Amino acid sequence: MLKLQWGLIGVLAFGGIGHLAGTLMSYPPGTEIFVWSLTAVFYVFAVVFLQALRLTRKNDRWIGAGATVATAAWMLLALGFGAAIGDILDPRGLVHAGASAALLITTLLSASDARSRG
Repeated sequence: MLKLQWGLIGVLAFGGIGHLAGTLMSYPPGTEIFVWSLTAVFYVFAVVFLQALRLTRKNDRWIGAGATVATAAWMLLALGFGAAIGDILDPRGLVHAGASAALLITTLLSASDARSRG
């Protein structure tokens, strides 16, 4: 399951890179939408960082909790983006939401497994 989790983190990272590229190509620098779009780029990389930290520091429950909450929020925001543009199945939001949902499932399964081991 560890390789799957790293792969999902990689999917989110590539999604963040794509989001950054789209922001730089689509919006004039300094505009409101440009800044908000960069905020989303920062947030997805914060989720990537927290999830990577969670995998490397497995005994730190605070990091695990922070990664779980941040990932859940990103999943909901990605779904909210799809709803806002009128296409919940738009791949731009769906990739982020799907990878986040899968990470949430693997995070919760890992936490459950760790508790059962002691």
